[in-house]
Amino acid sequence: SLYRMVQTTTGNLYGACSNVHDLYQSTRLADVNLDASDANGKIVFSTDKGANWTTLHQFGHPVFWLALDPKREQTCYASVVHYGGGNGQGGLWVTNDLDKGPSSTWTKLPNAPRTEGHPASIVVLKDGKVLCTFSARRNNSGAFTKSSGVFVYDPASKTWTDLSDSGMQYWTKDIVLDPN
Repeated sequence: SLYRMVQTTTGNLYGACSNVHDLYQSTRLADVNLDASDANGKIVFSTDKGANWTTLHQFGHPVFWLALDPKREQTCYASVVHYGGGNGQGGLWVTNDLDKGPSSTWTKLPNAPRTEGHPASIVVLKDGKVLCTFSARRNNSGAFTKSSGVFVYDPASKTWTDLSDSGMQYWTKDIVLDPN
C-alpha cells in the first residue's frame, strides 16, 4: 500500500509504503499485526512523475505518512509504525538531506510522551514545529492503551507537548488544520 505521497518543488515524488493494508483499522491495531518485519515498509521516490520508483530508505516497518518542511524542503518527516515492546523503531523519523536520495540520513526523534510506536498524520507548521497524531494500539489482551492523541514536536528544544483531550487518548488518527 502507498499511504501518503508528497511532491517537492523540483517535481520529485516521495511515497510512504507498507505491505500492511488497512493500517490503523480496528483489526490492525494489535502488535502481532504491526510488529512483524515489513519488507515494503519504506519510502520510495520518483524523479520522472511516477513512471519509475526507487527505494529511498528501507525502514523494515510500515511507513504511514510523510511531511515536508515548507521552509526547508530537504527536511522530511516520516511516521514509522512499530511498538516492539516499547523498544521498537516506531515513531517520527527525520532527514535534513532529502536531496541525497538513497544516501540521505534518517534519524529517529525522541518518543512523544505516552505514545507506543503508532504515529499517524504529520503536519509541519509555519513556525517549524511538527504536529503529529498517534493512533491507537491494542495490547496482547486486545484492550486499547492510553497511547493515542495529538502532539507537537519542537525541533529547537527537541521536546514534545501533549495537546490531547482525554477523549483522544485511546484512538486518534487524522488531523486537519484550518487553512486560515
